[in-house]
Amino acid sequence: MNLLATLLVVWCVFVALCAATCSDGVRDGDEVKVDCGGSCSPCEWPFNAVSRATLRSYPRKVYAHWHYYPIAMSKGNATADYFQTQYIPPTGENNKHIAYGGMMRERPLPRQARTETNWQALDAEADIRLAAQMGLDGYYLNMWTMSDTNNGGLWTRWVNVVDAAARVGSFDIVPNMDLSIMESMSDLDATNL
Repeated sequence: MNLLATLLVVWCVFVALCAATCSDGVRDGDEVKVDCGGSCSPCEWPFNAVSRATLRSYPRKVYAHWHYYPIAMSKGNATADYFQTQYIPPTGENNKHIAYGGMMRERPLPRQARTETNWQALDAEADIRLAAQMGLDGYYLNMWTMSDTNNGGLWTRWVNVVDAAARVGSFDIVPNMDLSIMESMSDLDATNL
C-alpha cells in the first residue's frame, strides 16, 4: 500500500469520517475489527451480513415471532436474573416446570448489568437493532392483554418493543393476537383489547 493510501486509511480510522465498507480487508468507518462490528455484521458471526438497505430493498420480507421474552428481566447481572434462576432450572418458579425440565432451555443473549433507569427501553432497542442487523424486517408481536396486572409487565414490554422499533426505524411490528390465550378472556376484556 502506498503512503497516501496508508495515510487515508489511518485518517479514516481515527477521524471516523469514512464509511465502513465491510468487505475491503481494512478496519474503517465504525468497524470494531476488520470488516465487522459497527454497521457491518457482528464480529461473532461466521459470515458477512448483507447491508440492511439491500435486504430492505427485496420484495420478500422476513419476520420473527417475538413472544414476550426481553433481553433481560432486570437491569442486574444476567447470571442471576429471572431466566437463570426461574425459567431455565427445572426447580424454578417453585418446581412449576420440573416435569418437563424447565420452562426454557436457552435464554436471550445475556448482556452486562445496566445502571440506567430506562434499561428496558434500551434493551428493547438493542434487540431490534440486532434483529435488523441479522436481516429481519420485523417482529410479529404476540399479544393477549393491555395490562401489566399479574403478568410480569407484559404490556410495558410490548410498548418498549414498539417504541424501540420506531426509534430504530425501518423495522415493522405486526400485532399478533394470541387467540389460544384470549379464548379464556371475558367478552368485555377481548372487546377492549
